[in-house]
Amino acid sequence: MQKFLKRSAGNNGKSKRLFGTAGDVDDEDEERIKILNSIKSEIKNVHPSYLWNMDESGIQYQKLPDRTYLAKFEKRKVSGTSDGGNEKARLSFITCVNGIGEKFQMAIIGKAKRPMCFYKAGSKTNIDLPCLYFGQPCAWMDTCVFNSWLFNHFIPFLKANYPPGKKHFLNIDNFSGHVPNHNNETVKIQYLPPNSTSTDQVCDQGVIRSLQVYYKYALLNILADFEQVSLPGLFKAPKLRPDPGRGRRGIKDGRMPHILDAMELMTKAWDKVSDTSIIKCWKKTNLYSAYHLQIVDAILAKRGRPDDPTLESKLPLSTVLDMKAKLQTLTIPKYADFALKKSLQ
Repeated sequence: MQKFLKRSAGNNGKSKRLFGTAGDVDDEDEERIKILNSIKSEIKNVHPSYLWNMDESGIQYQKLPDRTYLAKFEKRKVSGTSDGGNEKARLSFITCVNGIGEKFQMAIIGKAKRPMCFYKAGSKTNIDLPCLYFGQPCAWMDTCVFNSWLFNHFIPFLKANYPPGKKHFLNIDNFSGHVPNHNNETVKIQYLPPNSTSTDQVCDQGVIRSLQVYYKYALLNILADFEQVSLPGLFKAPKLRPDPGRGRRGIKDGRMPHILDAMELMTKAWDKVSDTSIIKCWKKTNLYSAYHLQIVDAILAKRGRPDDPTLESKLPLSTVLDMKAKLQTLTIPKYADFALKKSLQ
């Protein structure tokens, strides 16, 4: 194999893991180009703070990793994911971000219209939920959920937090459930080209992935507290709360998370997704013009986090450039180590 790579790829061939569906997108498709040009012409003079992208995805909120590190004397079935939760337990979530990294409130879609964990035992009053929740028999996005999210939550949020009379543009995919019941003067919905969300959908460029990673990280950290062995002077056994009753036992009771626990963890994970990451995801798409890039680059530079990965440093930019200039003028002796030569080049 190495000889073949040397002959055909100039010894530069490397083994890469293939992922995603971006390779299926035809950049020369006339319909796709026409739709993108239409979207760009509408938003070319619109400030990025009025450009929004919404997408939904799913998460198996009880699923734990099936891989871990084991010592030689440990058995795989002993140190595996005992009580690893229901792998089919699934929730859908809605993410919505604008062009300068601002985020709208997280929304969760579950099967139950009113889960038992939403209220205390003996009470019929819902507790304060950490984020929006919608009930749908299959925990999927549909027309009813979309219109409730759009007209009851998103549009009122825009009217309350942005100057009146401004037009907002919401980019979404052409899913059949993304159809508003009636028109409005606040939000202009723009449908992305079909079968191209892997390249044109902002949330698919890394926003959703970051959210899911933060969620799993938080979930494992909490469950690890209940896996600690109680040893005098080393670990203390976790203190469990009184039994909250059937349907309300969750992660605070040493069990797998229920829907309310998942909502709390998802909300915390959503808060950790940085505005810089969101802006960079916008820049990966084909929607930004030179006007938009100029604005977001100025925002990134003002925050002290330039988009150039070679300049990501706590040092001032002038100092970094001066250090690079000095490195380029260094003379490398012939007897220098190969690693040193490579690092200075």
